[in-house]
Amino acid sequence: TQHPDNAIDLNNFIGREDKIEVKTNAPGQEKTIDSNHTTGFKSRYNGILEAGFYLRTQIHSIGMLDTYFISGRQWTQHFYCGLGTGLHYIYDPGKAIIPLFLDMRYYFSDKKITPILITDFGINFDTQNSLETGIMAKLALGLRFMVSPKSALNLSLGYEIQQTSQRGYVQKNNGAVGLALGFSF
Repeated sequence: TQHPDNAIDLNNFIGREDKIEVKTNAPGQEKTIDSNHTTGFKSRYNGILEAGFYLRTQIHSIGMLDTYFISGRQWTQHFYCGLGTGLHYIYDPGKAIIPLFLDMRYYFSDKKITPILITDFGINFDTQNSLETGIMAKLALGLRFMVSPKSALNLSLGYEIQQTSQRGYVQKNNGAVGLALGFSF
């Protein structure tokens, strides 16, 4: 015979989602987690299309237009890492270069609108064999606007450096400040 307090009612288990209550040492900070999922976030692929216009910081220089495709992984709710390529069109001297770079992003929260920190580092390839190209780097701050659970618009303001030189001339670092608009999917 079983004591009535130890009896198991199987009707409680049918069609019920199990929840686990996690208690911390701080009072009032209990969380309920679905036992089928340890957290609400899963690492996943994330592509980014981005275009930007940058005004160069040197005198007598107009600027450059950037278009990027970045393919990477959202590793945590806050950290993204991917490889990117695209096209930089430098208005003066009217040349196009192709970058290959590592893109890292830090999202400060998982809310619908959140600040982001963006860093890019890589190398450039000349498309017309008239420039000697070198490294490229970018540091930007921006905002991510979630438009669905898996897609977002990104707006950023940043500083980008392109290391280039024309054949026979002194190598220089071309710095530029500009805006970029992107779409994550």
